[in-house]
Amino acid sequence: MKPFPKDRFRIGDWVRVDASVEFRNGKPTRREHSNMVGQIVGVALRCHGERKKETYNWGEYGEDYQPAYLDITETEYVWLVRLGMTNKPFEALNDDVEGCWGKRELPFRYSTKVKWTEADKQELRDIMIGVPRDAKGRWIK
Repeated sequence: MKPFPKDRFRIGDWVRVDASVEFRNGKPTRREHSNMVGQIVGVALRCHGERKKETYNWGEYGEDYQPAYLDITETEYVWLVRLGMTNKPFEALNDDVEGCWGKRELPFRYSTKVKWTEADKQELRDIMIGVPRDAKGRWIK
């Protein structure tokens, strides 16, 4: 097990995250991000390993069932980081998290929706005027 720096961050500290990680079937998958700023809400222990499939055999002694299990080879601590008060926390490895000090306020809901300006909306309207439509107003392919 990798050593975990317990004194690096505390719950409520602001951090900058370069990548998040998901553990599926004992294998970590890393997703890059562009400097997301969030708040530490906890720590979780995750296991690495190989997933063994279930087996179900009939033999001369009756049925023999072996359930699926994870053959653990390594364990690792991850930080739980939240971007908004109602957002689900995501996991980040210790190497991908760095301190981001300063006074900030956690938004109620973090959103990645694009904010359209009126000029952008008008440009799209002008483009769509030239697209042919049928009698009911639907676009024709």
